[in-house]
Amino acid sequence: MFDRILVGLDGSQNSAPALETALGLAQRCQALLVLFSAIDVHPARPHMEQLVQEAAREVYARAGREIAQNILDAAERRAREAGQQRIERVAEEGSAARTIVDYAKRTGVDLIVIGTRGSMGL
Repeated sequence: MFDRILVGLDGSQNSAPALETALGLAQRCQALLVLFSAIDVHPARPHMEQLVQEAAREVYARAGREIAQNILDAAERRAREAGQQRIERVAEEGSAARTIVDYAKRTGVDLIVIGTRGSMGL
């Protein structure tokens, strides 16, 4: 039925049930479970000087990558505890909606599972 199932993870309370749903489906279908976390780097403010904008963006990006890896670590532990063998971890920079859809199109994801509302309001 499904070969590649992507679950969007942001560390919010609503992403935990999404992980459980995606995990159950992946196990029933013997599908690859793609654990996906978007790194949303907040845009700098127009009044900031260019150098400050670049520095602020790098700080946000570094923190975002670390947070995404922590989210993916926890999700992978849960999936492995449940016996899921086929797992792929992905963290991409950009807004959650755009990066999830772009990744799904590029890689042939069959199903996307997300919580009803994440930490960023998706």
